[in-house]
Amino acid sequence: MSPSISFSGTTLRGPFWDLIIKGEKTQTIRKPRKRPFKVGDTLYLYWKMRQPKDKKPVHLIAEAPCISVRHITLRDLWNNHENARADGFASIYEFRDWFYPDWRQSFSYPLLMDELSKIKLTVVGWGELTNILGLFDQEHVDRIMADLKAGLV
Repeated sequence: MSPSISFSGTTLRGPFWDLIIKGEKTQTIRKPRKRPFKVGDTLYLYWKMRQPKDKKPVHLIAEAPCISVRHITLRDLWNNHENARADGFASIYEFRDWFYPDWRQSFSYPLLMDELSKIKLTVVGWGELTNILGLFDQEHVDRIMADLKAGLV
C-alpha cells in the first residue's frame, strides 16, 4: 500500500501545496509511522485530506516517488538551513518555531539540545511529481495554475 501524506500548513513562503507544485518543497518531516516510509513507495500528496473537496483550492496535490528516507532527531536538523528551505520554510527560525515553538524560552542550550535529541523524526524526500492536481477537471487545474502565475494564490 502506498502512503498518503496530508499537508495543511502555510509558511512565510506560501501554502505547502503551492511550494510542492513549484518544486520548492521537496520533502516532509514527520513523526515515525507504524508503517514506515520506504524508498520506492509512490507518495500521494494531499492538501487537507479530510476536508471536503469543495472547501479548498486543491485536493490531490500530486503523486511522487519516495527517493529518500532518513530517521533522525530534531537536534540533527536544528542548525540545518538547507533542510529548512527544502521543507518549505523561509528561514531556520521559522523552521524552529514550527517544530519546537518554545525554543526561544529555553534558558540552557545544553538542556535544549538534550530535549531535541529525544524528538524522533523521519525526513521523507520525493522525486519528480506526476499527476499534478490529478483529481480535478482540467478547467479547475488551469484556473489554479493561472492564479499561481498571477500571484493570486
